[in-house]
Amino acid sequence: MMWPGIAEYNAAFADPGRFLLGPSLKGAQPKLGPFGIPLPLSGGFAYIYDVTIPNGARKAVRCFNADFPEQRNRAKAAIKKLAELLGENPGLRPWFVDIVWEDDCIRAAGTLVPALVMDWVDGQTLGQYLEAMHHDGSALSILREKLAALVASLSVHGIVHGDLQTGNIVIDKRGNPKLIDYDGMWFTSGGPPPAAESGHPNFQHPSWVASSDSGRKDSFPSIAIDLGLAALAARPDFFDIHSTGENVLFVRDDFEEPEYSAAFAAIRSIPELRVSADLFAGLCRSPIEILPSLEDFRSEASRPRGSEAESAASSAPAWEQTESKTQARVRGPYVGAYQVFDALSYRSISGVVGRKVEIVGRVLEVKRGITKYGLPYAFVNFSDWRNDCFKLSIWSEGLDTFANEPGSSWDGKWISAVGLVDEPYRGARSYSTQLSITIQDSSQLRFIDDSEARYRLGEAPTTRFRENAALLGSMGIRSSENHISAMAGKPSNADLVAKLSQNTVSAPQRTSNAPNQGCQNRTPVPSKPDMGGVKTFFTWALVIGGGLLLLRVCSL
Repeated sequence: MMWPGIAEYNAAFADPGRFLLGPSLKGAQPKLGPFGIPLPLSGGFAYIYDVTIPNGARKAVRCFNADFPEQRNRAKAAIKKLAELLGENPGLRPWFVDIVWEDDCIRAAGTLVPALVMDWVDGQTLGQYLEAMHHDGSALSILREKLAALVASLSVHGIVHGDLQTGNIVIDKRGNPKLIDYDGMWFTSGGPPPAAESGHPNFQHPSWVASSDSGRKDSFPSIAIDLGLAALAARPDFFDIHSTGENVLFVRDDFEEPEYSAAFAAIRSIPELRVSADLFAGLCRSPIEILPSLEDFRSEASRPRGSEAESAASSAPAWEQTESKTQARVRGPYVGAYQVFDALSYRSISGVVGRKVEIVGRVLEVKRGITKYGLPYAFVNFSDWRNDCFKLSIWSEGLDTFANEPGSSWDGKWISAVGLVDEPYRGARSYSTQLSITIQDSSQLRFIDDSEARYRLGEAPTTRFRENAALLGSMGIRSSENHISAMAGKPSNADLVAKLSQNTVSAPQRTSNAPNQGCQNRTPVPSKPDMGGVKTFFTWALVIGGGLLLLRVCSL
């Protein structure tokens, strides 16, 4: 059968009385964009439409953007299982929104398709919240504790969200976090099989694969979010340096090579977070089987360290090693959260209409204007708008989120923008077709320099230490070429962990009671009934601490 695309879904929502057939959508009216057509958001494998039902309540309708029967079936099973748990445990409800699965919900492109209908949360995604509130350390500290309580509650009830990231956490008007996007959920007490998707690359362990232990899938991202919030609460200025709009402070490159990471170096410059940064850097190089819970990580990071060995292990930074002649490493290909396109590649972008992508381009001009409704807008053009082209559309709601509003000051600057490629628009008075991404929040857009733009477009790899030296120096952190490059000639943390494990530490035990589904070519490890895993945590802490100490000794 023909599965609807973005144009077909837009047409269906434009005539809701005829084509929105789900019982929960009776009488629903969609939110329309400036051109009078529905304006969907992107949520992973779905388009999300904002509708209002007759009683005035707003709903989010998640429509699958492709025909993936296996994914739809596990999403339906996950929603059913979650509903059961919420009914049995009312204390879980504050972390979730009400959601129903509607079979035969929408008729689009002549096809009846299902959809998920959930309450609309009046608030901001975590990414949007950070954009607006990163300067408020007190608010971030409060949010950090609320998120820690959320993660602990999931663990107690055997729920694994599967894709914890800034886009899937919404902060409501009272500052309370709620989870959205339940397609990848997994439950230790049974339900759908684990999702094959690895999750957002800026939040997942670099070694995560589909066969990894699903019970630990929330561990790494919850620590990355928690540590990032702690650092921003102490140093709000780190946001402007390290935020991409698709992270808190870390990106995948930081996890791949923490010894070259400016984000890790910055966090280590905060005395009270130095141990946490070292432990998290060690986890980036450690086996997934020993990932601790967020609660155990925070407990270990705050534990007093009295012995000389522990103090040395906690304060031996990978980037402050002895002199070495080893050359600095060259950055590998850019790995973003989404496929990257040149803003001038109209033909290529036309092939990904309806998909969420990253666009990199140099601004030619910004055109400001007023809509027929009297509202301001801005078009960010990368080429002559009179020809077929790609642009960024920023309507009044989006403009309100910018501190530095689009204008002539943007001309000639490089931009990275992330968003859904809208349905093509053909001007009534021209022969050109325009593709666009609607920028609904300033978190979708970042200014980058010429070198970074070319790197993201695959034109010129750069060395990590040269890129980070100025930032590290401005924070008073040693960052000479020799110091940063020294690690290239030394064994990695993973090598040290493996060696120490062979000689002194028995195999770690799993802390989750989740079954080890789909794990291949791994020695089975017996499950333990409790999910705390304190002993396991101390095992990995000893291993990582010993590895860092050995690394320090080797450098002397």
